[in-house]
Amino acid sequence: MDQALIDRIVANVLEQLQPAMPRAVAAVTAETKSTAIELSRPVITADLLNEQVKPGQAVCIGPKSLLTPSAKDWLRQHQVDWQRGSTRGGDPSSPVMRGQLLLSAITPTARGAADIVFRSLPHWQRQIVGDANEAAEAAVRALTAAECDRVLLTSSNADLVACLANRSRTVRAAVVTSAEHVRRLEACLSPNLWIVDPAGRSLMELRNIFRSCVALGRPHPKAI
Repeated sequence: MDQALIDRIVANVLEQLQPAMPRAVAAVTAETKSTAIELSRPVITADLLNEQVKPGQAVCIGPKSLLTPSAKDWLRQHQVDWQRGSTRGGDPSSPVMRGQLLLSAITPTARGAADIVFRSLPHWQRQIVGDANEAAEAAVRALTAAECDRVLLTSSNADLVACLANRSRTVRAAVVTSAEHVRRLEACLSPNLWIVDPAGRSLMELRNIFRSCVALGRPHPKAI
């Protein structure tokens, strides 16, 4: 049984179990390249993407929609920009950066800074992870599967996490120590994985680092 058939079976079963949801609705904006299509079906498969998405279109996935593995592969292979929509609504064609905050080292100041910076950012997901190995694996998995554009990670073993993560060809990890350091690294490397050790740092220091990372937008790899 091939993957496409499995996806169709899963989609049919889940659609029968869930309330009816609207089919794909295109959000057209003055015939520009920023045109995006919104897909809010319960399950998004590669077949659906192949049928609905036109060349050059971005995709906005419904906040509760499930992306099958083949759909993720399709998006990656066709280099399609996509994001998960917010329950608050909004313009799906806006170039919003999707991010993940992974908390391996959870100090009171790290938690406080995260609450300040990320509570109003619906396109950033927050997750608690384990030790350096688990943290690096989670970051690599998120970036390789194109689940997000950037990852910000707190760890008491920041250098080890960066070393482990950089074994993946899709990851550009860097340890950051200040907001100014973020700006310098962005100019020369544009990392997609930022790692910070929160030990000994004040709430304001961490808040500024987090804000600097969030404000950068999507990464743009530099030629080395």
